[in-house]
This record gives sequence, structure tokens and C-alpha cells, in this order.
Amino acid sequence: MPEPLPLRKVLGPGVIAAGIGLASGEFILWPYITSQVGLVFLWAAVLGVVTQFFINMEIERYTLATGETALTGFSRYWRHWGLFFAVLTFLANAWPGWITSSATMVTFIFGGGNVKLLAVLGLASIAIALTMAPVVYTMVERIEFFKVGIILFFIVVAIATAITAEAWGALPDAVTHFGRLPEGLPLALVLPALAFAGAGGRPEPGPEQLDARQGLRDGRPRPPPGLAGHRRAGGMSLLAYSTVLGAEAENNISFLEAEGNALMDRVGSWFGYLFWIIGATSLFAAALGIVDYTCRLVADVLKVSYLRDNDTWSESRIYFALVWVLVVWSAIILLTIQSQPLILLIISASIGGFMMFVYSGLLILVNRRSLPPAVRITGFRTATMVWSVLLFGVASVIAVSDQWDNIKELIGL
Repeated sequence: MPEPLPLRKVLGPGVIAAGIGLASGEFILWPYITSQVGLVFLWAAVLGVVTQFFINMEIERYTLATGETALTGFSRYWRHWGLFFAVLTFLANAWPGWITSSATMVTFIFGGGNVKLLAVLGLASIAIALTMAPVVYTMVERIEFFKVGIILFFIVVAIATAITAEAWGALPDAVTHFGRLPEGLPLALVLPALAFAGAGGRPEPGPEQLDARQGLRDGRPRPPPGLAGHRRAGGMSLLAYSTVLGAEAENNISFLEAEGNALMDRVGSWFGYLFWIIGATSLFAAALGIVDYTCRLVADVLKVSYLRDNDTWSESRIYFALVWVLVVWSAIILLTIQSQPLILLIISASIGGFMMFVYSGLLILVNRRSLPPAVRITGFRTATMVWSVLLFGVASVIAVSDQWDNIKELIGL
């Protein structure tokens, strides 16, 4: 292993992970739950992020030890595991909840507008940006750096001016109610809440994992993402508690409009508009990053496992085609099947949570059997992965059973 570079030179992949992760979970799902039941379920954010930390470390273990992605490791036991996860990742992220949420917040800024039209235009701009930029990774990195910076500024101002003493006083409820499901919380939100606490629901934690493999070749090992997800969820949830607790949202994101209006009254008009602008920008950047990492992952699987010797379909060409397929598919869903942002996000997170259940078990297999003893997964780490299998397995069963009638209606059965 080469010597690691200074932290300042390897921040990019971590910032991309933070930028993609700070999206629907921290900005919509957790604040929505808080607006309905308070902070008593926030314990699940900590549980989800800590669990995902250990999952990410086991993915990182395999990548650093072998120079290949965990998906490639799975495929050594069954050739089509990579394709299995690639298809699920594609399906999970084809539901355009992020871009639709961004478009909805744009209508809050301008006092109206056509959400579907704005979302379709946003999808088209993402496809053009990702397929026309000379260096895609550099563009994504710069966008996510900007996004993380403005959100940190917003949170600092919010803590100083908008979060009430009552909200801080209610924060211990997340500890005293640990393990309890609050009354009135739909079971269908449990799995998405766990999966969207941090950068979850992916068989690879994002572009930084693909970059980690390349980094080994270049002598630039990359650091894994940290445990900041629960702090982001907590900050936005405290803000929601301070402004829209008890608001009727009717299973949509209308509470964000009420939250912006409340911030205008409490801090000033500029802060309410800033909230909506940051929300729209943040969710758009997340949508761009998600399309990018999804197509990178699927392109990598297809090239390595099925098209290795095909000179016509390079990984770049596969990526180009997948970006446009994903965007067109998302637009079709948006225009013909479903356009309610919260429902789209719940579907995406539920598929992601199911993937976490499956690949947690596979990580135990590859990191116990494929790695030499010196870097093999230990007893404690194995226990954390067994916990992950149980947690996301049970949550997946709950989500499917609770939403089975809605699923049948959605797919026309």
C-alpha cells in the first residue's frame, strides 16, 4: 500500500458522498417525520447511520485489499450478482423524487409553476451536463463542494436564529424513546428512514468507491465517508420542530412551504427564500450526483462482467447511454405514473433498503472467505454486519407488507 496523501488532497470523494447523502433524507424525510410526531423517532437516524458506517467500512475493506469493487467480489461467487445489484440500483434511482422535490421548491420561490415541466427540464439539464462535460467527475465534485458549503452556512445561521429553546429541550426525547415507534408514524416510513439516514441504499457508497479503486492504481488511497449523517438529519429536524410541528402535510412536501413561511416570519424574508433556494439547489445537486454514480456503477458492472472484450462498448459509451436511458425513464414515470415527491422518495428508499439487506450478507461472505487472514473481517465486525442483515431484512418485510396494496395499484395488478 502506498503512503496516504494529506487530507486536503483527498477531500473530493468524501465531499461528493456528503453532497449526495445530504438530500431527501435530511431535507425532506426526517423533517417530515418530525413535523408529524416530533423528535421521538430521531434515534433511528443515529441507528441507521451507525449501521451504514460499518457497512461502508466492509465495502472499503474489500476495495482497499483487492483493488476492485465489492460488486466484483460478489460476482466471483455468482457471476450475475453484479447485474442483480446494478438493476436494483437503477430501478431505485429511476424514481425521480429528488428532481421533483427540487422543482416543487422552485415553485415555492416563485409562487407557482408547473412542477412536472420544471422536473423534466431539470432531468434534461442533468443528462446534458453529465454527457457534455469534458471531465464529469471534476464537474460533480465542484457542484457538491458548493452545495455542502451553502448548507453549512445555512445550518449555522439557523442554529443562531431559528431553532428554539423548546426544540433543544425536546432533543433528549430521541434518547428516552429509543427503540419505540411513535404513534401515528406509518410503518411504510420506517425502512426509508433507516435507509436515507446518511448516504444509504447503495451497494457501493457512491463515486468515492469507484474512485478508491482507481486511487489504488494511482497511489492515492481515499478516505471513507464519515458519520455526519445523523448531525445533518438532527439539524434539519430541529428546524422543522421549531417551525412546522403538527402541520398537516397530507403525505407530501407542502410542509416545506409552510416551513419557509415560518422562517420568513421568525428571521426575515431573506431567510425563508434562502431556505427554499438551498433546498432546490441541494436536491438538484443530489439528483445529478445520483444519476452520475448510478450510471458509473452499472457501466462498471456491465463492462467488467459482460463486455470486457467488446471494443465497441467502452465504459464511457455505456455510461453515456445509461445516463440518457435513466433520465428518459425517470421522465416517463414522472409524466405517466407518479409525480408526488414523497411517494417517489419512499419507493426509492425502500428498494435501497432491500439492497442493503442483501449485500450486507454478501459482504460477510466475501470478507471472510476471499481476504487473507491479516485483513479478514473480525468477530465484532461480523456481528455488526449480522445486525445489518437483521435490521434491513425485518424493515424490508414491514415495508412490503404495509404497502402491498399500494404497490399492486401502482403497477396495475
